[in-house]
Amino acid sequence: IENGDGEYVRIVTAMANGDVLIIDTEQRRQKITLNGVNIFNRIDRTSTLFQMQPGDNYLGYSADTGQENLSVYLYFTPKYLGV
Repeated sequence: IENGDGEYVRIVTAMANGDVLIIDTEQRRQKITLNGVNIFNRIDRTSTLFQMQPGDNYLGYSADTGQENLSVYLYFTPKYLGV
């Protein structure tokens, strides 16, 4: 997954149809799971766990192989300050 600024998160793993990959970049609680299993150790070391910015964010995605079978759904949960 790549943002418009050239930062990206690359996970080195094989995925199958129906797999769910979650990349949570919340500061001090960062985690990456595949079907509920922690796979943080499979992150490409040159990756940047970038934060989404207020306003429009442009994201792209790709795969080393099998991109024609790739379906991606992106979700963003904003955080609010205060009560």
